[in-house]
Amino acid sequence: MLPAYPNLYLDTTMVVGGYFERQPDVDILRRHPDRILYGTDFPNIPYEWDRELRALRAMNLPAEDEAKILAGNALRLFGA
Repeated sequence: MLPAYPNLYLDTTMVVGGYFERQPDVDILRRHPDRILYGTDFPNIPYEWDRELRALRAMNLPAEDEAKILAGNALRLFGA
């Protein structure tokens, strides 16, 4: 959907950390690092608060892409 909808953003909440038995394609982070926001939904998650963060960092994304996902995209999107 990201290619079809230029104003669509996705977040990482409960996607990257391997919580669900059936996993989505997490390589979407590699293909669209400008449109992904780091999300935790903490404290309303059934696992450790940093599980998504550890999994995201374990992907060894380029530093620039990781920075975009962890903060840069949100700052840009929300006008900070």
